[in-house]
Amino acid sequence: TAVLDEDRDGVSPLSIVWDKYASGIEGKRTLHSLLQHFEMESAGDTADDNQALDPQTLKEAETATREALGKSKKLKLKWDKANLLLRAAFHFPLQQHDDNNDNHKKHGTDISKKETHETKRKWRVLHATSAIKCHNTLFLLARALHPEQAFQTDDGDLYGFENDSSSNRTALHFAAASPACGKDGRAVIRSLLALNPHAAQVADNLDGSLPLHLISENERKVNWLHDGVRDIFQAFTDAAQAKDQLGQTPLHRAAANIVHGHPSPQMTEVGSIIQNLVIARPSTASIPDNAGLLPLHCIAQHFEGWDADAEAVLSAHKPAVRTRTGPEVQSRLPIHLAAASPDAMPDLVIRLVKEHPRGVAQADRDGKLPLHLACESGKSWDRGVSVIYDAYTPAISQPEGNKRGWTALHMAAASPNAGSSLINKLAELNPSAASTPDKMGRYPLHWACLTGKGWEKGGVKAIFEAAPSIAIVEDSRGFLPFHSAALALCEATKSSTLDSEESSSSPDEEQHSSSLEVEVTDAIMDGDD
Repeated sequence: TAVLDEDRDGVSPLSIVWDKYASGIEGKRTLHSLLQHFEMESAGDTADDNQALDPQTLKEAETATREALGKSKKLKLKWDKANLLLRAAFHFPLQQHDDNNDNHKKHGTDISKKETHETKRKWRVLHATSAIKCHNTLFLLARALHPEQAFQTDDGDLYGFENDSSSNRTALHFAAASPACGKDGRAVIRSLLALNPHAAQVADNLDGSLPLHLISENERKVNWLHDGVRDIFQAFTDAAQAKDQLGQTPLHRAAANIVHGHPSPQMTEVGSIIQNLVIARPSTASIPDNAGLLPLHCIAQHFEGWDADAEAVLSAHKPAVRTRTGPEVQSRLPIHLAAASPDAMPDLVIRLVKEHPRGVAQADRDGKLPLHLACESGKSWDRGVSVIYDAYTPAISQPEGNKRGWTALHMAAASPNAGSSLINKLAELNPSAASTPDKMGRYPLHWACLTGKGWEKGGVKAIFEAAPSIAIVEDSRGFLPFHSAALALCEATKSSTLDSEESSSSPDEEQHSSSLEVEVTDAIMDGDD
């Protein structure tokens, strides 16, 4: 992968070899004369524009390119070097395994068996240049020399899957998932669609993804128009409602993309992938995946703020805000998922509460209210917890409905992410929770000490002052809060020591779980039963 790694100036080993030549006077002149027809093939603003070229003209241009490559020593040298670097980037042998293994056998080593997987891999330079961000002329030359590869499916070749299974991905799949974006990225997609538009209908064997699934979740390709998403959609419009093996549509995949979860004032309806998918197929907002998640659930789970994308998904299927996920996702409403997300901002929580105010009073499959989940995630009071509390104040004293029986204060005290602002507010609003034991006989003070929280900055002082007598109360194992704090300090010191001596640690030591880790993990898991 070092071949493709860019330095701070955006220069990679591959670009040193190819881009410098392609950007020079001689390279520009040579490549333009050879590739001008293929540049025209990917030009235009609509999906139909790139089909105007005469197929015979393209065939002749392909033949001319192959002949020119054989005649131009400099072009051939640059192409061979670039091809060699690409092979190295994808961990292909730098030479084909055509030689026999006689020399190895003479030295007592027969490599035929251990290289079986490598020898099965087929090198397709068009797939490779489609999968990466590279100079547009490098892709176009690969397209001119090997147009047949646009119709070939990958058999685990490009990335060398060890299980020898076929990915069934085409060059279009690789382009949809590639980091190339903007004008050059879209040109690759349009060129491949001009060659083989049927590729937009091909589902891969990895998870049943169509190219539209892959490009919808691509964090680099976020614009419907400029990144080629519309081109892939127009090539096969039914893909918008197609499900992958997890039952997810492209709208699910886009809604789960954290990049789409950052509200952007520059993103308009024209460029929004989510809004365009909803406009194209409004019914997809009501399609649950195999785990019972609707696109709105994905938004609640992954978005930071509420924006036009989220509003479009909600407007397309209003009942989604009152719909629970399947049991494997704890039968949660969107408000549960937003409460559990440490990234969800107040505006997202406010919108969900406004649309379904009764949701904050409903528990999930584990007996947890949204307030419990918000405190468990360690949200600060002003990042949505106050909104949930104001909508249903009894939740602050209501224990979760499971064998653990924690209150919101227990949740925050045991959360490694909860800060003093949250804990102080919970202790102020419901001081009686500090003297409420859970099923293990542990109080919030025990848990705050067990998780190594600081006296003031960690909120331990507020819990102590709400119930000072708990400082001398033992839990079910005979531990005082002081013992818990000492144990946490020992574990922190031990972890620091192990980190500094990591190179000398044995595998068994590295995999060993401390008694504190086990206790905390077991207690948290009890709340999920």
